[in-house]
Amino acid sequence: MKVVYYLCVCTCGFLLRLHTENILPCFVVFNDKDRFAGKSSLLNSKYVVLYWPLIKLILDGKSRGIMELNKIEFIAMNNPVRRLVQKHIEFKRFEKYIVKHNVTLCDSTILDAGCGSGFSSKIIAKRFCPKELIAFDYMPEQIQLAKKRNPYAEYYVDDITAIQQSAEKFDAAFVFGILHHVPGWRTALDELYRVIKDGGYLFIFEVNDKGVLFVDKYLGFHHPPEARFSWEQFVKALIDSGFIIEEQSRLVFKNLRAYVCRKN
Repeated sequence: MKVVYYLCVCTCGFLLRLHTENILPCFVVFNDKDRFAGKSSLLNSKYVVLYWPLIKLILDGKSRGIMELNKIEFIAMNNPVRRLVQKHIEFKRFEKYIVKHNVTLCDSTILDAGCGSGFSSKIIAKRFCPKELIAFDYMPEQIQLAKKRNPYAEYYVDDITAIQQSAEKFDAAFVFGILHHVPGWRTALDELYRVIKDGGYLFIFEVNDKGVLFVDKYLGFHHPPEARFSWEQFVKALIDSGFIIEEQSRLVFKNLRAYVCRKN
């Protein structure tokens, strides 16, 4: 599984290098690393493949709002490698707990908080066939993609620190790596607790402060400093919000963890 994560890191790092060095206004796939240094030779190489729509997002991009993805992150979160990791590593860990403890989510009401382009909603819908699946993201661009690519949920734009849903509405909420983008992440946990029913579940995957510092430094991502947390701080915040932590486990690297929590 580490190979998959390394592949994701290398892919994002390569995109960043193209951007920061202004090598070409395109995404380049090549099999001769010696051509990398020469812009003109690279341009004429038969190994060059141009992907204008993707790289234009990078070249045209400027800084986003404090809880929004920058252009490099936007591409990194909307690619086949990310979907592979989400389906076969992150979601599988939650599914293992659900099967082991006979948690029933079929015909339930589920929230996908920070759904991105909707791939997570697709996984949830196909696995559990919920009675109602509501999904939101902070970025309108992601919601537009979700409605077009993965029409499996009721999508809308929302803020995880002020969720526009009634109290105790959901049997479960899924959150795939969102809170390390959110300065008010403790408030977000309080909001998730509010909208989950008594006895309901929170399935949450996160990256700690050390993991965030790594991707910011080497891949050109940007996360607000106020959104960084250690595992000790995160566990305390979950408990302070009222959740009972049923299970926590490392995912491949020590800076990535999955938590299964229940509302007390």
